[in-house]
Amino acid sequence: MSKIIVTPKNEKHLNKLLDDKIDAVLLSIENLSVNSEYYISLNKLREILPKIKEKNKEVFISVNKIMHNYDIEELKICMQTLKELNVDKILFYDLSILSIADKLNITNKLVIYNEHSNASINSHKFYQSYGVDESLITSDITLEEINEIKKQTGIKLIVPVYGHIPIMYSRRYLLTNYFNHIKKQKTSPYYYFKQNEDKYIIKEEAYGTGIYSGKIINLDEEYKKYQNTFDYIILYSNFIDASIYDNTIKHYLNINDLDKFDNSYKGFAYTKTTYKVKKDE
Repeated sequence: MSKIIVTPKNEKHLNKLLDDKIDAVLLSIENLSVNSEYYISLNKLREILPKIKEKNKEVFISVNKIMHNYDIEELKICMQTLKELNVDKILFYDLSILSIADKLNITNKLVIYNEHSNASINSHKFYQSYGVDESLITSDITLEEINEIKKQTGIKLIVPVYGHIPIMYSRRYLLTNYFNHIKKQKTSPYYYFKQNEDKYIIKEEAYGTGIYSGKIINLDEEYKKYQNTFDYIILYSNFIDASIYDNTIKHYLNINDLDKFDNSYKGFAYTKTTYKVKKDE
C-alpha cells in the first residue's frame, strides 16, 4: 500500500499533521527551494526533526530551486547537514545536487523532482545509472505511462494525487514586471489568469514565479486502484485552506472504505499531452 506524504502550511499545521496516520512530511529549505508556502532554515530543521522522528514519520526535504554559482557554497553546507541529520529523502531539480550527493555518498537519498523532464523510461534509467532510485513523477503523463515507467525501471514512484499542481517555474519576476509595465501596484501574493476556458494561479516568490493549475487535481479513485503500484502519494496544500486539506488527508487515509467518488479533475491521468517525442519521427 502507498505511503502518504503531506505538505504542511506552517509549523503549527505541521504539529497537527504529525498526529495523523500519515507516513511522511515534505519540508522546503529556505533559499534553496521553491513551490512551497512553508520554508524552514537548517537550524529550524534541527529543532523540529526529533519531534517528527518521535512520531515515526519520514522526513522528505526539498532543495528544488534552479541553482546559481552563488548558491553552491550554501548548497554544499545544506547537503552536508542533511547527511548528518540523516533525513530520509532529498528532492532535487538541479544537477549540481546530484554531483554534491555523489561526493557525499548519499545519492541513494535523492528523489528526482524535475516536474516535466522525468517523463520517460529512459530519463529514469539515466538517473538510476547514477544511483538515484526514486522519482516524484511528473503530472504531465497518463496513469498508463506511469505504470509503464514503473514496470520497465522498477524505480520507486511518488505520485501527485491531490492539489494545485506546479506547471512551470521561471527565474524571472513575472508579476513584478507585468505590474511595472501597466504602472500599477501589486497588491496580492498571487493572482489568477485565464487562457481560453482554463484558469491558472500565478505566484511570485523570492527566487522567481510559479504557475499552478487553477483546478485541484484529485486522483482518489485512481489511488484506491493503484495503491500497490505507487510507492508514495503526495498531497499538495498550496492555496488550499488547512481545514479542507486536513479533511482530504482523512479521505485518503480511509480510501479503502469508500465506494463513491466525486467527478473530480483528473489532469492528464487519462489524456496524453498534445506533443510527444516519438521514435524515428
